[in-house]
Amino acid sequence: MSASGLSRNSSAIDLFRPATRADYRYLGLLGQGQFAQIYCAVYRRTGQLVAIKETRHAPQRASQEPFILQTLAHPNIIGCQSIAKTKIGHRLVLEYCEAGTLRSHLKSTQNTSDSLPLGDTQLLMTDLLEGLSYLHQCGIAHGDLKPENLLLTWKTPLSNNQKNHKANRKKGRTQNRLGLKIGDFGSAVFLDKSGRSSEHDLSNQTSISQKTAYREMGSPTYAAPERFDNPPSIASDLYAVGVMIYELLLGDRPFSGPPHVLEKSHKTDQISLPSSLTPQLKQLLTKALHKQPEQRFASATELKIALRQLSAITAQPVNLSTIPTDIPETSLSQVMTKVPIYGITPPIESLLHVPQGCCIVTAKSLHLVTPKRNLLSIARFKQPHWIAVAPNGKWFTAIAKKDDTIFPEKSASQKKTRYRFSQGMVGHFLSNQSGHQWRRTITLKGKLLTELRAKVLKIIILNNRYLLRISTTQSKTFFECFTRRGQFIGELSVNFRITQVTLTATPYQLIAIKAPKTTTTGTDDNNTHSSDSVVFITLKPFQVRTVALPIAAEQVSALSWGYIVSYQRNALLLDRSAQITSALTGLPTASRLATLNKRTLLLANSTLSSTVSTSTQRSPIAYKSSEPLSLLIADTSALDLGLIF
Repeated sequence: MSASGLSRNSSAIDLFRPATRADYRYLGLLGQGQFAQIYCAVYRRTGQLVAIKETRHAPQRASQEPFILQTLAHPNIIGCQSIAKTKIGHRLVLEYCEAGTLRSHLKSTQNTSDSLPLGDTQLLMTDLLEGLSYLHQCGIAHGDLKPENLLLTWKTPLSNNQKNHKANRKKGRTQNRLGLKIGDFGSAVFLDKSGRSSEHDLSNQTSISQKTAYREMGSPTYAAPERFDNPPSIASDLYAVGVMIYELLLGDRPFSGPPHVLEKSHKTDQISLPSSLTPQLKQLLTKALHKQPEQRFASATELKIALRQLSAITAQPVNLSTIPTDIPETSLSQVMTKVPIYGITPPIESLLHVPQGCCIVTAKSLHLVTPKRNLLSIARFKQPHWIAVAPNGKWFTAIAKKDDTIFPEKSASQKKTRYRFSQGMVGHFLSNQSGHQWRRTITLKGKLLTELRAKVLKIIILNNRYLLRISTTQSKTFFECFTRRGQFIGELSVNFRITQVTLTATPYQLIAIKAPKTTTTGTDDNNTHSSDSVVFITLKPFQVRTVALPIAAEQVSALSWGYIVSYQRNALLLDRSAQITSALTGLPTASRLATLNKRTLLLANSTLSSTVSTSTQRSPIAYKSSEPLSLLIADTSALDLGLIF
């Protein structure tokens, strides 16, 4: 049955399996609005992540969203797996989009620019227009298109050309990027053959309450002039897309103000276009935001073609070799003093802050620097280990680094497979009171023993009960959760690779450096210069937020008061909201950082190979530090770092 053939009284919703709360384990609230709440949940039978939307509508405002969602199937429209009617509305089990909304993505780019690069805008808006074209062909108008209702995920391939996509995967070139899906169909309506709402025409009615109902619409910022007095249509949807293209490329909206001011502006005021824009972009925005519906683009496909034909606008590439000029700089060399290393064998893999001080993790040992600057040895091993320390400083684990892959062994005379068991250990960390220590050897089995699908990047202890094994492939990152006895709990994954990761002060949250983009082919490569980024990964509920930076990041450190991202003997200081506050200079080469306390930093240079990116090309250049291993302590109490401790 076609979308236009459904009505509010249709029984087609019974085709969906009802979703009960008992079928799912709720992980947390993702967002809420006037008529709905959205949760992150896990389907208990399969472990699949889903988004559950619980709507509440009065009988006179019954939404058509459940009837619309069950008729749609498109990669750029949020998928619906189950619908159940409740006493106050519906429970919708939806496809999960871990990267948030387009609005949250725009907020994350404020460190580098108020607008998105043209190439990123073309890719995201192409996704939107392809989904919108399908929606209109199904006889449905969305009615509330805005960045808050557009969801992002890393599970969409860069190219829609599946043949090229598979070929590039065979060559080891990743093509994953943020993909966009249309969500929130609470204001959607069915259309007639003319492209207008199938609801009665309000202009022929005398009921004031009916006209007022259409004024209670979505955001008036993205509303077409006719939308203030009439139901949604194809033309009003395309006008909303035009407002978003304006906002993404220019960093501002064409009109702003309270609802009554916005209504007047959309109906009568002309849009302001900077003289620096190309004629093609001016023509596109003028047509997309025309006051008369019949003068706009006739379809989403027509607007998509015009958008993809745009040439670069007058924007300067970001310089990845220098600190931005508007960020205050502070030299750290003036407050640094050396600490004796006392037999620490390089390379230092990580520095971890714990209540007792700062842990120094190498491949074969674990040490502690106390706030009084004493260096203590906690554990030593004869072979390389993955070493992780609990955030509360009460215990640690060490897992032997055998081969990157662990294979089963079987001899000709044996019928059963014999596995090579890899040993690990769990230990009590040094206590401040008694100094008592204990060790317990653990035998790794089950999923910890099976053949690894990827290269292990790091082992992280989340809390007093669970540890996380993080592994990567060329285009994917896996997060596998285990108990401290080695029992497998579950797995999450993202479709991009990270190069370095650490636990933040926020429970179940990681901060990582996203791997640089690799070479791509086809029309999706717009030759735009984008800055490097760090990624915040929240495990419960699962969310991924990318924060763009104006530098090529080498190391990232999570502190109690914020974050430090180092690059080429410099570093940027970010507050807890990931906004840049100041910059540091004079750091050791490829340094790792952590805190002894809120005002004191511990720094260690690394002799491992590191990668940097020049300002003129994206190709990484490998180099090795020539500096000897050293530990340094920097007292920042005398420095003005722009942070509130």
